[in-house]
Amino acid sequence: MTITLGTTGVRIAAASDQSKGSTHHHLFVDHDLNWLSDTIPQGSPGIIHLAGGQTDFVLDSLKLGPHRVIALLARWDHVPIYPLIADTVVFTVK
Repeated sequence: MTITLGTTGVRIAAASDQSKGSTHHHLFVDHDLNWLSDTIPQGSPGIIHLAGGQTDFVLDSLKLGPHRVIALLARWDHVPIYPLIADTVVFTVK
């Protein structure tokens, strides 16, 4: 499954871009948003950092059944921006 992310009103950039207003996507795959006021952890199963500024990602290892993906924008330091910019999609792999 390919996820294509689109945004308006923000600038998507690599996490290495520390300029004001730069953001990048994080995907929470079957994972709750637990780090809304702190740094989103790296290496946590179910959290994908699109730190290169990517706007497309292929989920190719999902098991059959229902799934939820939350896309969340964060600053260069992986702290979510406020007000939160996030969207959720729920789907079933058959």
